[in-house]
Amino acid sequence: MVKIVRRGRLFRPPAKTRRSRSIYRVLLWCLVIVASFRFASATVAEERTAREPLSLEGPSWQLDQPPLDQKLLAQPKEQNAPQLLSRLGIEGGVSIGNWYDSNTILLGKGTPLPRAFKRKDDYQYGIQGDFSLSQVIPFADPERFPYLKTMTYGVGGSTSQLWHPNVSQFDRQVYAGQAFVNFETNLAPWSGRGLFVGAQYDHATTRLGRDTFVSGNKITPVLTFLLGRDDENPRWDNELDRLIVYYSYEKRGYQDDITDFRLDRDGRYQSVGTKYVFYLCKAEGLPYLKECFEEKKLNTEEQLLYYGHEWLRGHVGYEYRNEQTGGTEFDRIAHAVQWGLHVPLPCKWAFDIDGEFVWSNYASSSIFDFSGRERFDFTQHYNVGLTYTLCAKRVGWDILEAKLRAGVDLTFQNSNVSSPLAEEVFDYDRAVYGIQVELRWIRGRFKSRQEDIQELIESRGVSVNRPVNRPARPKTRVTTTLVQ
Repeated sequence: MVKIVRRGRLFRPPAKTRRSRSIYRVLLWCLVIVASFRFASATVAEERTAREPLSLEGPSWQLDQPPLDQKLLAQPKEQNAPQLLSRLGIEGGVSIGNWYDSNTILLGKGTPLPRAFKRKDDYQYGIQGDFSLSQVIPFADPERFPYLKTMTYGVGGSTSQLWHPNVSQFDRQVYAGQAFVNFETNLAPWSGRGLFVGAQYDHATTRLGRDTFVSGNKITPVLTFLLGRDDENPRWDNELDRLIVYYSYEKRGYQDDITDFRLDRDGRYQSVGTKYVFYLCKAEGLPYLKECFEEKKLNTEEQLLYYGHEWLRGHVGYEYRNEQTGGTEFDRIAHAVQWGLHVPLPCKWAFDIDGEFVWSNYASSSIFDFSGRERFDFTQHYNVGLTYTLCAKRVGWDILEAKLRAGVDLTFQNSNVSSPLAEEVFDYDRAVYGIQVELRWIRGRFKSRQEDIQELIESRGVSVNRPVNRPARPKTRVTTTLVQ
């Protein structure tokens, strides 16, 4: 068999050249971070309102296109204040864990183990880290900007390092960077609380073993509608339901060598979707948690307030995917239904479950199928976990969280592809069991907005009458990037 090598793969740069390019990338990221801090230190015009930025959280390290997990946290309106220095929002986190993967190489049912691999299952050891910087700029002049309230912009980055002791070919390193901008408008369609318009750019590179496997550039515009409640004057800690509509365009490039041009996966990956996020009840209002809060079984009053702001919440969504590649094997149109639920439990525990059902219709028959039928896949994905909060300290503007999470990630894929030897190449089951420790530090807008404005005014030497302060209420953790 003649090995087909794609353009640009015949001449591999020497190791010295590759190391030089890596150094240039590190220097470029340092320049981006320094520039972000310089922008954050600039003064802004009169602050009129302040809300938290749109955020699509829940990083995924899968090789396929991950579903978007979206969340927007808003703060209530605040009265005017003279020229203020806008706060810089900083967030960073790291997690370390150990997992067991029952099907690391995604081996199909009835398919023999390739000679290059010792086994299909393996243990995993990994570390993940991320950071984000965000800045809120208010539009003070309603005559010049009649439809805009605030603009939030920011940058972020993340990495994931995963090692396998037996299947080292699947050691995975992911490097990702993001930049986003988000506008809060005065528009309130459907009798809602507001409309946010945002966009984010992402670049990600995934390496398998020691070589680059896939890299991509993605742009995601997002519309978020805040939906109001019956209470016309919601409390400071109130959460608003929201409807999110988004479109994503990604250009991917795979670096693996192929033996058939039909297996080329380079191409355009597009998706459009909607998601509804709803908040049902605060933790302190749940019947089985009332006794816990009344007796103050938690360590301190401050922690009692913090855990009391957990919500029984969930989300449902739909996503349409259109993927067109350079070959024919992986061109498809897919429909995905996503859902999730987060349940606070007594004694600092929480239960969460997320799921996704994907129906994939491929444009042509598979080269591995003997019958010539068009390929059709049905994929089920579930993620179930229990989280215990080891620590949640709030001091001024800072929040430090330490959590322990144990869970399982399940994937079941059924496909109609079958080889002449009855090998179901794309039909597989996978289960990943693991436990990990998560540490997160957040510095941003977590005091009441009146305390925030007063503190900023006094820091600039402006004498004003102190407004009546509300009790400081900590907020649910906010991820400041749009897409992880």
